[in-house]
Amino acid sequence: MLYAQAPGAIVVHVAVAVGLILTASQNAPVRTFGWWIAMLLVLLAARVMLAFLFQRAEKTSDPVDVVVGDPVGHNPQHWEYAYAILVVLSGVHLAAWSLFFFPGFPESDRLSGALILSAMAGGGIAILSMVRWLALTFGALLLLPAATMLIVVGGPDERVCGTLGYIYWFAMLFAVSRTHRRFMDSLVLLHHNALLAARMDQQSQALSDSNIQLAVAQLETQEANHVLEERIVQRTAELYRLATRDSLTGLANRTSLIELADACFAPDGPKMTLFFLDLDGFKEINDSMGHAVGDSVLYAVARRIEAAAASVVVISRWGGDEFVILRHSETDVENDLRFAELLIEAIGVAGSASDGAQAMPVSVDACVGIARFPEDGASLQDLIYGADMAVYAAKDSGRGKAYCFTDALADVGRRRAKIRAALALSLAGGCEELRLVYQPVFDSRSQEVVSLEALLRWHHSELGEISPSEFVPLAEKSGEIIAIGDWVLREACVFAANLDACLLPEICVNVSVRQLLHPDFIARTSMILSETGLTPERLVFELTESVFISDYEQISRVFEALETRGIKIAIDDFGTGYSSLAYLQRVPASTLKIDGSFVAAIDSGGWPIIEASISLARAFGMLVVAEGVETDAQLGALTLLGVDRIQGYLLGRPAPGDEIQRWLCGQDSMSRQLDFAQDN
Repeated sequence: MLYAQAPGAIVVHVAVAVGLILTASQNAPVRTFGWWIAMLLVLLAARVMLAFLFQRAEKTSDPVDVVVGDPVGHNPQHWEYAYAILVVLSGVHLAAWSLFFFPGFPESDRLSGALILSAMAGGGIAILSMVRWLALTFGALLLLPAATMLIVVGGPDERVCGTLGYIYWFAMLFAVSRTHRRFMDSLVLLHHNALLAARMDQQSQALSDSNIQLAVAQLETQEANHVLEERIVQRTAELYRLATRDSLTGLANRTSLIELADACFAPDGPKMTLFFLDLDGFKEINDSMGHAVGDSVLYAVARRIEAAAASVVVISRWGGDEFVILRHSETDVENDLRFAELLIEAIGVAGSASDGAQAMPVSVDACVGIARFPEDGASLQDLIYGADMAVYAAKDSGRGKAYCFTDALADVGRRRAKIRAALALSLAGGCEELRLVYQPVFDSRSQEVVSLEALLRWHHSELGEISPSEFVPLAEKSGEIIAIGDWVLREACVFAANLDACLLPEICVNVSVRQLLHPDFIARTSMILSETGLTPERLVFELTESVFISDYEQISRVFEALETRGIKIAIDDFGTGYSSLAYLQRVPASTLKIDGSFVAAIDSGGWPIIEASISLARAFGMLVVAEGVETDAQLGALTLLGVDRIQGYLLGRPAPGDEIQRWLCGQDSMSRQLDFAQDN
């Protein structure tokens, strides 16, 4: 496109040069004028030669290159650069006219020269607008030097004309952008049309070739149909296997088990026993070693179940780390229990699992729930429900247990269902039935109160007093622990904020892992502190060691945010959970609380554990709190060991907030020692 307009551009250049020469013929310095004309001739000759070379190259180009936008071979940019260089040099040559000759010209010659240059600038910008930078550069070289010289050396009229020249230049900036955009749109459209035409020709040829190939393919298709039919049969079998088998373990999946159960649990069918197997500690393996190791463990468990349960109707992976084994019932329930124990024993054998890179030792246990058909249910759903209740009871009693479903377990299941429903209603009603009691924590030597631990209680109008150990796990599982935790934190902060006059330093609130992992935990905590007016330095979050088996990267970010805000962290029930020195080293905890079970056994094995825990806490700069202190002997031994703080019924039982407040403020007793007769 540039070279197509080259002849006209050269003619315009000649005409402008002639006009400038005529304008300056009387007043220009002869020598400078001569050099300027010589450079003009050189530039015109170069442009004519470049246009000639381009036309010759275009005639020898491959027609296909022309269609795809390369009319002169493999390096079209070389031609563009050459054209641009000559245009810029021409602009510089014309700009020199203004710079060198205007100071010696009369006003009429300067105005005439500026008019000629302005006209050429407008025409040149229009011609060159397809290359925006080139058009703007050429226009600037023609307009700006002339306008500047008119302003500098001219009179009032010339300064006006010079100013108009600048305005003209800025107007051309917008005009060039719009012209360039429209030109490029049309050029793209032209290019697409050419490509479409070329493709249509190619497709026409391809269609002709395809007709020939189609005839050949029809013959080949007849031969391939037979092969395809055989493959379809194979694929159908494979799809059925995939639809009825678990992709990880190769066992029957839930869909397959449900289909099989419809045939097994017929009213006149044989007696059956369903074993519901749930792995113990599998979540810890996934969280601490990775899902690749977890998958390897599930595969190994499936193989061990197959080896131990050879004579069964079906072995199925129910989901996650749960397996269902269905077998014909023994006449004696004890035989079913022995079979379940055989499964537990086979799974509990120590082994190793691989994450794809290395093998590592892994130990896993299982609990088994047993339900019998038709005694415990008439459908798979009934038996799964009963066996699940039995597994729940087995897990409550420890790892590696097997329980049979009983009416008592059914009562437990119904009670849990009632608790879930009652908890939902209580939350919807603003937690009216929930309340907090507070247990004081004392300095081991002065027996002064140093903090209070907020403890949650629930008295239901129908179910009576419900232990936190009963309803909190259900709230954890349902997610309602988030709302409960917010309520507890707000109530405890309000209570503590009102005790400023009594100089109580800290309030301790238990927080679950699920609360910590909630994305809004930090924001909600900050909002509650702001609304209640409690300073963050007086708030302590108590966390059990189960926090270490969660997503530690996310937990560590929560710890950092709490530490930044001044909120303290205490590790509760230390020694009973997932104790990890590596994690303990990275937790910004200020306090370590020794579980009451070690305090109770201080004379029968608990002493060295407590002593080691104190040494560990000292190494990390933590205070040590002993829980569950109930006797003077325990208090004396713990003081001798160097425990910092004491918590237990010996010095103070949990009590409602109003009683705690009266006692702390000295309304009921002058003593700082708490001695409630009632067990709250």
